[in-house]
Amino acid sequence: MAKHEDVIELITYFKNLHPHQVVEKTQLEQRGMNFLIKFLANSGGKTFTFEIADKMHISTARVSNLVNKLEAKGLVERRISKDDARKTLISLTVEGFKQHKIMEERYYSLVSQMIDAIGKDELKQFVDTFDKMQTFLENNILHKDEE
Repeated sequence: MAKHEDVIELITYFKNLHPHQVVEKTQLEQRGMNFLIKFLANSGGKTFTFEIADKMHISTARVSNLVNKLEAKGLVERRISKDDARKTLISLTVEGFKQHKIMEERYYSLVSQMIDAIGKDELKQFVDTFDKMQTFLENNILHKDEE
């Protein structure tokens, strides 16, 4: 069992980290729209609203709200399915594909800058450690709730 001082030191260390502040600066709605653009691009440029809702774990009404905003910006378009009028097909426009390319370039640039600032080995170690922490939590917290 870990020493009490070590536990307190680690808790203090974690409390001093504030990754949520960075995440909160990106508005939730914008993250949803970015996710939707990426999901569409990775789905061949089109998919159905129910598939988006399933992937994002949100209601189809929320998907519709995001689609409305993206449609107003000219990034997506919607059509009723030819096979089933109850289904709506969402497609990226040419501008939507351009926006996806910009997003991917920004992401690549950000990761490149992190590697330059922190170092590839240190970032890899962080990812490996975080993966171990996640596995531990899943095995010791999430699955215990199911028992």
